[in-house]
Amino acid sequence: MPKPPRLQKRRHRFFLRASVPRDIRSVVGRTEVVRSLKTSDYREALRRLPLASAEVDAQFAEAHRRVRTKSAISLSEHDMRQIVLRWFWREERLLAEKEFTSDRFQWSPRGEAIKKNRSAALAEWRQLAA
Repeated sequence: MPKPPRLQKRRHRFFLRASVPRDIRSVVGRTEVVRSLKTSDYREALRRLPLASAEVDAQFAEAHRRVRTKSAISLSEHDMRQIVLRWFWREERLLAEKEFTSDRFQWSPRGEAIKKNRSAALAEWRQLAA
């Protein structure tokens, strides 16, 4: 009878041993997973192996999901600059619409804060680019 995959015997105990796929090793933090099946009986180990194997596969699936999410979120410096500049542009436009549609022109403290934040952010971006 062939040996079931992922089943290993060490010193009269049975273990599940699974190799971690290369693309998720950085997330899992190891190259293989070893779990005790907490039995020395071969038949009991065969009975417990599918559940333990399914749990390990679920961990691998979660790690795959994290890797996909992490790579989807990573942005280039150019993309980050564009996002920040669009946000500032939108905030200034909303502020200008609000101020110029009122009966009389009033400079709000929020407008001053947006101007200071914009200046500081642009200075920081210039330092990063240099």
